[in-house]
Amino acid sequence: FREVLEEMVDRTEGCLGSLIMGTDGIAVEKVWQSAGTDANLDVAVAEFTSLLRNARSIQCLYRRRI
Repeated sequence: FREVLEEMVDRTEGCLGSLIMGTDGIAVEKVWQSAGTDANLDVAVAEFTSLLRNARSIQCLYRRRI
């Protein structure tokens, strides 16, 4: 996966990094530019994982009401 992520980052103007993440929030593979590392993207990814889990929980609750 790393080679694909590196190519994506290199070919995308302004990209700080890219990753493949499991639903558990653990990165399978990640590639950061130095600016991405400086921006603490690991923290942002952890927050995004929390948002995804909450959205999934809400979706499950909504489906039960239908």
